[in-house]
Amino acid sequence: MARKYLPDSIQVFGAEIKIVESLNLYYGDVKVDGLFNYQNKEIMVEKSLPKEEKLHTFIHELGHALFWRIGMGQASIPSEIEELIVENTATMITEMFNLTIKKIKK
Repeated sequence: MARKYLPDSIQVFGAEIKIVESLNLYYGDVKVDGLFNYQNKEIMVEKSLPKEEKLHTFIHELGHALFWRIGMGQASIPSEIEELIVENTATMITEMFNLTIKKIKK
């Protein structure tokens, strides 16, 4: 059985967001490492990523979930700006806390 490094779900301002690891994620025609689907309340992370990249991608997608929960989509922020914010925040968090992955016990 493969090790599990991410939780099954997480609460973001009262909304339960499911965490799913999948292979071959695409956004349209573009292969991506992660996605946040606000309609399904689901963060998807590429299963084949090394554990450190998987954590960084999870934090990045968590940033998108936060944007959705606090209503930033209604502020008409361009997607390019949102991407810059969530990517740089994910990088800052992983660097600041020197995050490493620990196996989640079930």
